[in-house]
Amino acid sequence: RESIRLLQIRLERALREKGGKMILITGTAPGEGKSTVAINLAEILAMQHKDVLLIDADLRKQEDAKVLGCGDGLGLQDVFEKQGAQRIRKLEKENLWFIGSTRPVKQPAKVLAHPGFDAFMQAAKRNREYIIVDSPPCGTFQDAAILQEYADAVVYVVKQDEVPMQQIQEGLTLFRRDKGRYIGYVFNAYTQGLGDYGYGRYGYGYGYGYGYGYGYGSAHSRS
Repeated sequence: RESIRLLQIRLERALREKGGKMILITGTAPGEGKSTVAINLAEILAMQHKDVLLIDADLRKQEDAKVLGCGDGLGLQDVFEKQGAQRIRKLEKENLWFIGSTRPVKQPAKVLAHPGFDAFMQAAKRNREYIIVDSPPCGTFQDAAILQEYADAVVYVVKQDEVPMQQIQEGLTLFRRDKGRYIGYVFNAYTQGLGDYGYGRYGYGYGYGYGYGYGYGSAHSRS
């Protein structure tokens, strides 16, 4: 977990400078490890006694609940029901709150365009120290473009040799237009040399291709 801890330190520093709370985790395509990064980041913040809300906003394919082992519950599609926000789950381990279900949503745009969505996101910022949003991949859907409007920081997950460079650059273009929000990337599952036992690692940097190479073991430990 050392690389996630170092990522946490850098993100907390960046958010303090911005006076922000909400981090959007996204990538180009499914399977690059954005959910793994989002869950591990939320857990390590909670372990340090931070009040953290993790939101599974990948509504077409909600899987965070399965990884966390907490089963179906209040999803983002449910929070606009009467008193829905009062039923947000607090997970037994650590100080971690969670919004996410196991039920796929066929039309996520209706959820994100709901009249109460803005008020809900603003209330989340007031009530929590940190909000981690696990977003759909931006190379496939436009949901991330809507969600980034609420984020104080955007972190882009890139898995080694998973998608062509051109697709990555096209995805990053969406966020680089707003340099105030886009703060860096995580280079995921890259292979170190034999001196590092060849494990997949997380790296973190401020531009594609310049990861710092902090490692904590297998990058697939939560997948």
